[in-house]
Amino acid sequence: MQEQQEQLQEQQEKITRQDKKIENLTALVDQLLKSSQTQENSGSIKKEVMSEIAWLSQNAPNPFHQTTTISYFVPQHASHAAITISSIQGKMVKTYPISERGNGHLEIEAGKLVPGIYQYSLSIEGNLIDTKKMVVLK
Repeated sequence: MQEQQEQLQEQQEKITRQDKKIENLTALVDQLLKSSQTQENSGSIKKEVMSEIAWLSQNAPNPFHQTTTISYFVPQHASHAAITISSIQGKMVKTYPISERGNGHLEIEAGKLVPGIYQYSLSIEGNLIDTKKMVVLK
């Protein structure tokens, strides 16, 4: 009986600690939501943050046998950016430096690649942003 009471008390203490954590997290979420609403009302902060997130899209069409287009976004503050194409085994095939900032598109010609599966990656200032796969047909 004593052992069960001790276990019950231990469980109650765990629940109390968890409740405190939940309260703290709820307060943080509320604070972030209020901050976000304020930023959304002004609009500029949210747009600024969204305009600084790099991304890489899936090429289209995929698979392809003539040309395909890769879309991407490079933030204005980035100093070095490139898209690198590698074989599925990891051997680098071609690197395309990206000099323009903002939204961009890279057109790849199938005739310059052997049919097969490739990976392409966007790197900014030496940091890998994303990697996608593409398939080149005969």
